[in-house]
Amino acid sequence: MQDLLEGFYGLIQAGQSWSEALGTIRAINPAMAVTGASADTLASSMTVAAQAFKFDLADVKVATLVLDQMTQAGVEGNAELEDLSSIFARVGNNAKTAGLSTSQTLAFIERL
Repeated sequence: MQDLLEGFYGLIQAGQSWSEALGTIRAINPAMAVTGASADTLASSMTVAAQAFKFDLADVKVATLVLDQMTQAGVEGNAELEDLSSIFARVGNNAKTAGLSTSQTLAFIERL
């Protein structure tokens, strides 16, 4: 429970509204069990992806889809889910400018 609260507070500190943070944390809660990652790590990854690709994280379906894509990329590639937030922070905006989608960006990161 404390881990979820820390993730929620991290989302609020990153500039998400209450509804965005609540939607994101609803997607993060089951992902924590699957990935073993902390809520704060997952929240950081989601926030960076949302900023780069303009996702509406208040929509639980969108947040879940993005998190599922990141989890799958982490499982199949070299970059662990915990590392995606820092990697996305460096390449996300440039990938978006280059016309890459989120899936394409994740695939690119995993192939590096």
